[in-house]
Amino acid sequence: MSCDAKVPEPSVRDIDMVRVRYVDSEGLQHLVRLDEAADVPFENGRMVRAIPSHRDQGHMPGQYWVAKWGDFADYESVLEPKWLTLLDFDPQVTVFVTQPLEFDAIDARGVWQHTPDVFVRHRDDSVLLLDVKNPELRDDPEVLLQEERTRHTCERLGWDYAMVSELSGQLYHLATGTLDRRTEGCNPGCPYDTTLLALGDAAPTVTGRHLAAERARAGRNIFRSGFARLAHRWRGPRS
Repeated sequence: MSCDAKVPEPSVRDIDMVRVRYVDSEGLQHLVRLDEAADVPFENGRMVRAIPSHRDQGHMPGQYWVAKWGDFADYESVLEPKWLTLLDFDPQVTVFVTQPLEFDAIDARGVWQHTPDVFVRHRDDSVLLLDVKNPELRDDPEVLLQEERTRHTCERLGWDYAMVSELSGQLYHLATGTLDRRTEGCNPGCPYDTTLLALGDAAPTVTGRHLAAERARAGRNIFRSGFARLAHRWRGPRS
């Protein structure tokens, strides 16, 4: 064999040892084998890592108000709450949690760790693991390797996996219920098109109700109302 022959890059499947780290509802940390992780109710646990928040950071962390059960879900980037809203109003989704677990693993390419963004449990008890990535980084080699590793790990668990980025224009309307931006990419007949932008909710060109958008708006309004009441109590009566 020629010394110049190119050695093929090892596959993530050549060596595959994975442990799963999670924090239960009591705040106790666990590290289990992958075959044990399939039966863990991660939706009942706590976040496995705290989302950093500091000046000049690249991400935009925050909290999403979940209409399904009336509590907050932390998120790390500006794209994540859009996907959380879709999950919130998906009737097949019973519960979702963010930063639910960490894969601590080694394969033929080396040691790796990864904390997926969202764990989703459906009514049929199936699981979806979701990663939300900046579209500008979607084709980065490290991101693609992370996707390959996580997808393979989910296959072993019997879970579905998806790495997503920006929503299409149509899904953006469903996720935000806004009338003021992002019309590109809409499907023909979308109620939130440029005509509605000009005429408003009462536009005669709109047929039917945009229920997901209405619910998203209602959920935000409930949150804003509750926040205003808390702020008023915190400030106290004016002298």
